[in-house]
Amino acid sequence: MEVIFLADFKINSRRRGRPAGKSCISRSSGLCLHDLAFMRAVLQGMNLESAGGRFLPEVHSDLRVIRTYLCDVAQQAQLILQGLGHHTLAVTLKSALLKPQALAKPRLPSLAEFSEELDDPDAWSEAELLGLYRDRYGPEIDQVKASPASSCVDVDACLQGLALIQTTGVRLPCLSDDIEAWLGTGLVRHLRSVGVSALSDLTALVRIRGKHWYRLVPGIGKDRGVRLVQWLQDHVNFLEPVMAGPVASSTTALSGWESPTAGALLRATGTNALGAQSDQQALQAWMGTLDFLSPHTRKAYSRDVARLLLWAQRELNKGLSDLTVVDATAHAKFLQNPPAQWCRPRSANNHMTMRGPLSPTSTARALAAIGHLYGFLVETQYLKANPFSRVRTPHERGVQMDVQRCFSNAHLELIQQVLMAMPSGPRQRRMVAIFALLESTGLRIGEIPSSWAAVVKPFDAEAGTVTCLRVIGKGARERLLPLKEEVLEALHDHAIDQLGTSGLQPSEWPLIGCIGEPVNPDQVSNGALSTARLRVVLKDFFQEVAMACPSPDLAENFRRATPHFMRHTFAHRVLNATQGDLAVTQLLLGHKSISTTGIYVKADLSQRQRAIDLLSVQTIKGGKTS
Repeated sequence: MEVIFLADFKINSRRRGRPAGKSCISRSSGLCLHDLAFMRAVLQGMNLESAGGRFLPEVHSDLRVIRTYLCDVAQQAQLILQGLGHHTLAVTLKSALLKPQALAKPRLPSLAEFSEELDDPDAWSEAELLGLYRDRYGPEIDQVKASPASSCVDVDACLQGLALIQTTGVRLPCLSDDIEAWLGTGLVRHLRSVGVSALSDLTALVRIRGKHWYRLVPGIGKDRGVRLVQWLQDHVNFLEPVMAGPVASSTTALSGWESPTAGALLRATGTNALGAQSDQQALQAWMGTLDFLSPHTRKAYSRDVARLLLWAQRELNKGLSDLTVVDATAHAKFLQNPPAQWCRPRSANNHMTMRGPLSPTSTARALAAIGHLYGFLVETQYLKANPFSRVRTPHERGVQMDVQRCFSNAHLELIQQVLMAMPSGPRQRRMVAIFALLESTGLRIGEIPSSWAAVVKPFDAEAGTVTCLRVIGKGARERLLPLKEEVLEALHDHAIDQLGTSGLQPSEWPLIGCIGEPVNPDQVSNGALSTARLRVVLKDFFQEVAMACPSPDLAENFRRATPHFMRHTFAHRVLNATQGDLAVTQLLLGHKSISTTGIYVKADLSQRQRAIDLLSVQTIKGGKTS
């Protein structure tokens, strides 16, 4: 959503209908770019009072004035669309603007789509995923539920109508414009008192005096000052680069970023291992080291650092080498309580802004990314010190990974019974292949390879030739998982069921594929089942098993089961089969640290029970061991 500051107001006097001394707002002829942005905000759910507070320079204007203004711009938008021949759309747009309660709410991502954004979605139960989903989209979910579908207006159609209007040409600001053409009489009077008569004067004043520029202008407080700067930033493409705000891509932001000041408080003297002569060169070198991390981590690190640099430039007029411990602490507080001008709706498509305060976990992750950057620059002797090294935020007690969420032998027997009771056919053979693979390898659901090219036969001096599955897991770590013969047979039975494999080499066949839909050889996809779809298939199957369970407790276990239950089950079974060999289990699971694998040992309740049974309770007469 393009959110732009609404400022096209003028102050006129009225003889009646308004108390003496109360000014009213009218607009000059023609729609402006910020008029369209104002209407977009209303269409996308912002209430009128908030829209006026966000877009209106005259912050004292009341709700009646804003309604009058909205009626005016809605009428002009309707006339323009009618002139373009879109009569139905014109009526729909005006109705939606004047009756926002009839708007269809923007589509929220599905739970499966949301889970894909998480670093390890399979580590969460469905209830936990729902909780995280509601934490992020709670207000929007309530809005959607409160909107009767039968009376909703299509938001997308209305937004397309505004886009059509924009193509006809709208009024745009330029530096030479008199401020009276864009701002209300009250603001103009205050600005003229300090010699500001054109937009170029206003941008120069803000640039020279910084974020507290409004203190030099009698009658303009902090709120108005912030709104005026926001308006200038929103119109940056038509004014000047110095007012530039956040960019759409964090990677682009880092690539083109330059320090706003000439200072270098923490810059080390002499040579450095990077050969960097500037903050920009040092950033580029650090970004090069991120190539060894996962795409998700690279994106998160780039976003967090780009946000820091933008914050430092806007709020402190400082660069990478100038930040102190005080600044680092201020940034941590900013992440947990960002000012309103830094917050945008989810649809704003702006990676540098925020939807609201970050959770303690997200704040800690952001500070870790920044600490990674500064630690790297200190280690390479580009900087003398790391101001973020001791900056921490309190961690809230979040949901911990519960490795006891696994299947017992009774659960696995029920799964087998339901699999065998399914009608013989492609769907049944695919489910057998999926469970055979997960039960025997402990794969994360997102690690399942897309094709048979991952099935290899490396040679080992002791074992000879072994058929294995090559897997690229978290942290881009590769591991080889031996495949049992019965698992290979199940995968092969599923492979020959898949339609459309003609034209593909055997190595290109999907390991777990779609059923009943031919694959187009001209497409990149080979028909492999996506991670999101595979998760849905398994969840649906678990519900089938729950319905077939003789015990309510077992049924409840399956209703809350996730695909990650199979991974936990595999881990416990491997530890039992190897008498607790953590090293082997770590290699099979692909854990970076053996301490992570050790969680499964700590969680094995049966082992703890056996240990307690071996103890004698000496304080009780006749105490004995089991």
